[in-house]
Amino acid sequence: MKRYTQAEFDAFERDEKGVKYCPTGDYSQIKSFGERCSFGVLCNFGECCSFGDRCCFGECCSFEEWCSFEECCDFGECCSFGECCSFGKWCSFGERCSFGERCNFGGGGAVLENSAVLENSAVLGIGAILENSAASGNKAALGSIAISVSGAILRESALPNRVILSPRG
Repeated sequence: MKRYTQAEFDAFERDEKGVKYCPTGDYSQIKSFGERCSFGVLCNFGECCSFGDRCCFGECCSFEEWCSFEECCDFGECCSFGECCSFGKWCSFGERCSFGERCNFGGGGAVLENSAVLENSAVLGIGAILENSAASGNKAALGSIAISVSGAILRESALPNRVILSPRG
């Protein structure tokens, strides 16, 4: 897999709508990506990287710890996130994504799809939606008006405030 440098990333052009399309690769040496970047499948990102609004990521991308994402980012299936990652409002995640301990969805409106796994001490903000078979670990905190549908599992010390749970099935 090609490892991109900051200079190579900066040289990628944006289309007429301002989107920077980035091919599959290893971006672990880059820390700041800006807004409206679209990445291919199987991309790797290092520690403490930050992304602006409306970034998109393909399937099976991996992020190390302490990464941050602004509003409206979209992630494909099977993406994995290290500890202490944070997400802005209205981020959405594909099936089978996994999140390390102390990830924060405090921006609100996060949508976690089928089989998402939240490790210990995850924080979900206002308006979060946990879809089919989402599981949260110990000490998960759910914000106001969090909604969980079809088979969500909330483990020890979940702290819901007006959480709606629908029956399994």
